[in-house]
Parts: sequence; structure tokens; C-alpha cells
Amino acid sequence: PSFREVLEGDPPSLPYRYTCVLPVSVPPWPRGRRDSATGGLPITGLSPQEQGRVWWHDITLNPESRELFTAGLDGLVGIARGSGASLGLAKRRALELALKLTVFEKQWRPDALGQVEGTLGVLEEGFGLVF
Repeated sequence: PSFREVLEGDPPSLPYRYTCVLPVSVPPWPRGRRDSATGGLPITGLSPQEQGRVWWHDITLNPESRELFTAGLDGLVGIARGSGASLGLAKRRALELALKLTVFEKQWRPDALGQVEGTLGVLEEGFGLVF
């Protein structure tokens, strides 16, 4: 909603200073038990509020049960997002959300969050940015 302000150089004040993300996927052709209505694998483990902190990608919704399922198109299920006043808190929240998301043959890289500090250091040094 504030894209115009960002382009004009007046970004909005965000409630959190840091946000970290962690992709969660399944193999493109999972072997698990599929839902008869959607053909996908059930996605469970998250409350409706926690579901709002995931950027969903390859999912579908069973219209009768209102449950989430994988769509089975490419394997990426969603991106677990954690925000916080400190980098450590943002990373921890993203990791906790990825751990709670339950789907058969779930794949994710918890070590990816460990690279955040190094990436920020490269940006600070190379571009003169301060985070």
C-alpha cells in the first residue's frame, strides 16, 4: 500500500526492524497420501494466525474442509517468515514457523539462516549500507 511513498524516497515506518525468510518445499512428486478432492498432500501444524505468516506458493484449498494441501506443481510449498526487533529474533521466528509447518517429505535448509549475517556484511561493505 505504500509503494508510491517508497519510490518517492519516503518509506513507511515498519513495526519490525528485521525480517528473515526460510523456504519450505517437498519433492516435486511426493509419495505421501494424497487428498481425494485436491490431489495434494495435507499441510497442517499451523494455526490460522501462523498461516498468515507464510507466503504460500504451490498450494490449494479443499473447498469443503477449508484445509490446505500442496498443489503438486513444482514442490515449493511456502516461505516461512519471521520478523523481530533483532536479527536473532527474526531468524528464530522464521525457523520456529518452518518447524511447525507439517507436510509429508518436508524439505528446508535451517543452515540458510546462518548466512544472513555474512550477506549483511557484504552489503554493508560493498554498498555502504548500514543495517
